[in-house]
Amino acid sequence: MENEIKFVGTGIKQVFISVIAQQSLAKVNYKPIGTAKEQITVPKDYICSYPILPVIRSIREQDSESEMRIILVKAENDNTDSAEQVFREQLAELDESLDNDELISVVELSSDQRLSTGVSMFLGLLSNIEENTEIYADITYGTKAMTVIMNYLLSSIEYLRKGTEVCGIYYGNLERGKDNKPKMDKAYLYDYTGVLELNKLIETAKKINIPDPEKFILGLIAEEVD
Repeated sequence: MENEIKFVGTGIKQVFISVIAQQSLAKVNYKPIGTAKEQITVPKDYICSYPILPVIRSIREQDSESEMRIILVKAENDNTDSAEQVFREQLAELDESLDNDELISVVELSSDQRLSTGVSMFLGLLSNIEENTEIYADITYGTKAMTVIMNYLLSSIEYLRKGTEVCGIYYGNLERGKDNKPKMDKAYLYDYTGVLELNKLIETAKKINIPDPEKFILGLIAEEVD
């Protein structure tokens, strides 16, 4: 394979998280937008169905020495078995050795939206994340409840696992036409890690007892925008 990516090494651990889709999938070229362009490079001819795949490809090209693990969140659904197979096949297109159960952990959930299911998701993800880990998460697929749990985990993991850093939170958006057919040239990859940073600022304002926390936060946001 030309420019084959080697996914072995002894550096800091890298964890890539994705939720298995519950709907039909299209293979598209995800174009990084905004801050995503600072970290992720996607060749124009690279197409896939899961936004986390170009993230894996790009991050591993930058650092192929770190140990890695992939965590898949999979709810019971008529489509998720075949959707997981699509993920594994496209992952193997990067490197055949990646479709390996020693590298891939699957957090399996029931299809209901009860709080207990959300707790199971949180604990399942947490049990697969070790200390001294860089985390890259894709929040594109899954139910709204699953997105809530994912965001809560990402906002708290740095407190629960020493030396752990959330390096990327990604969302892939594929525009569709009136007939619901995907617009193949309108697929974008967004970086939402800044929302996590905003949460940290709010926590800091609370800890140091800022008299006017809203003014403090808005001032910091304005500086970032400028």
